[in-house]
Amino acid sequence: MTLIDVGDRKLGAGNDGFFEIEIPSEFLITNFSDPIKSIVTHIYQNIQHNYKNEDFLKSRAILASNIEAVEQINEYVLNIVPGDDKEYLSCDSIDMTDSAEIQGYQAITPEFLHSLKTSRLPNHKIRLKAGTPIMLIQNLDQAE
Repeated sequence: MTLIDVGDRKLGAGNDGFFEIEIPSEFLITNFSDPIKSIVTHIYQNIQHNYKNEDFLKSRAILASNIEAVEQINEYVLNIVPGDDKEYLSCDSIDMTDSAEIQGYQAITPEFLHSLKTSRLPNHKIRLKAGTPIMLIQNLDQAE
């Protein structure tokens, strides 16, 4: 095993921003047909019965590299935990109080707002089930 001093922010000799690491075989899931199902089943064994167990949940995590993967994993888990889901939508209007000052407000349509997907804001549409844990990333109402 090679140890690398990352204190100088250099991972490889070329410092091209890429570095190969070897993932130990015990961490690899190699036999699967559906990658989302496989990783959820591996990390959250029997989640249908443990989704309310705080100790079970806080000792596991799935890290994803992009929002699309997060959405696929969330959708899969939500579909397999018991209960009825409810869909919540964001607001469809824009505060036009200062619209005379900013002409660009007319270009911001509800369809555009619905299409925005970022890690810092909730999506336009979310599905929730009673009793299913969610993670609050930040408090959007700073006064509260």
